[in-house]
Amino acid sequence: GKYSATRLFSTLRMHGGYTGPIYVITDHPEEVRKHGALPLELRDHLGPAFQSDIARQRWEDSKIVKVKWYKTQLFRMLPDDIHTVLFLDADVEINAPMTSFQNVIAEYKDQLAVTKC
Repeated sequence: GKYSATRLFSTLRMHGGYTGPIYVITDHPEEVRKHGALPLELRDHLGPAFQSDIARQRWEDSKIVKVKWYKTQLFRMLPDDIHTVLFLDADVEINAPMTSFQNVIAEYKDQLAVTKC
C-alpha cells in the first residue's frame, strides 16, 4: 500500500494502541487536523540563516532539504511541556502493540527523574 502520514498515525492508534498526542510536521495542517493529529506547520520564518546565495537557493528549491532541517528544530516547534518524542517517518507502519516500548520509555523517564541533580 501507499505510505502516508495519515496511514502512519492510523496504524499507531489502531495496532500500536497509542492514545497520546500525535504531532505532524506538515505544510497541509487542515489535512492533518481532519485525521485527529496536531500539525506543526512549516514556517519560513523558522528557516536557517544563509551565508551564500547557493545555500539560500537550495533551501528555496528543495522540500527535502527543508524537511530534514525541520527535524533538527523539532523541540523548538513542539509545545514546551513535550519532553519525550518518538520520531517516525511517514513510511512507517505500526503492526503490533507498542506497550513494551512505552513501558521502557516510562522506566527511563522515572530513572531520569531520580538521577537529576
